[in-house]
Amino acid sequence: LYAQAQSPGSAYYDSITLTPAVPERNGVANGDFEYGSDFAHSGWSWSTREQTGSAEIVPEGHQGRGLKVQFDGQKDWTVINSATIGQAVEAGQTWRVSAWVKCKDTTHLDLILVGMLNGRVVDYGLTSDGIEGTTDWKLLEATADIP
Repeated sequence: LYAQAQSPGSAYYDSITLTPAVPERNGVANGDFEYGSDFAHSGWSWSTREQTGSAEIVPEGHQGRGLKVQFDGQKDWTVINSATIGQAVEAGQTWRVSAWVKCKDTTHLDLILVGMLNGRVVDYGLTSDGIEGTTDWKLLEATADIP
């Protein structure tokens, strides 16, 4: 791509940003938050219906770095991983999702495994595990048996 097709000349760039591909393990990209210098390039995304709160990678995780979420709204928020399993599930399979969490004055936090088809959520709650209140590090685990 050139400014003038008939006289290509030299190309100049104001800046170039290189973003490494975040490694995946068991269908989760950067599950330990060890890659990337900031949340925006970590393989995770944050959203809320109220445009309040924040999510950031912090050095104090369960084992290494972690994700700190602060939210003071009334509706829900989500943190979503960019990776997908990339294969169709089959009847009789068992899928498990887990995460270490630490909470302070939390109304409720849910770890949810969702079902997707062609990039769209078709089952928002195949399985879940939750926690509330104030806790030290706790492992949340949820298992789904595919019917």
